[in-house]
Amino acid sequence: KWPIFDQHTYRAMNYVKNGIIEELGNNKSFIYMKYKNEYVPFFFTFKGCEGREVDKALFAFGKYLKMIKDFG
Repeated sequence: KWPIFDQHTYRAMNYVKNGIIEELGNNKSFIYMKYKNEYVPFFFTFKGCEGREVDKALFAFGKYLKMIKDFG
């Protein structure tokens, strides 16, 4: 019912929205704010798509972006 959110999905969202690779960090208040105010609305823009498939796609894209950033 609710989208999965982690460092990889955050990285993917941020890249799609802003064109930059940004890390999520460890601040729990920041993470919750980003999830509630940015990620959930972003996730639900994928209307008509299976939620779990969107989760998997964003996770995979976020991992790819990390690889590019780390080995770039």
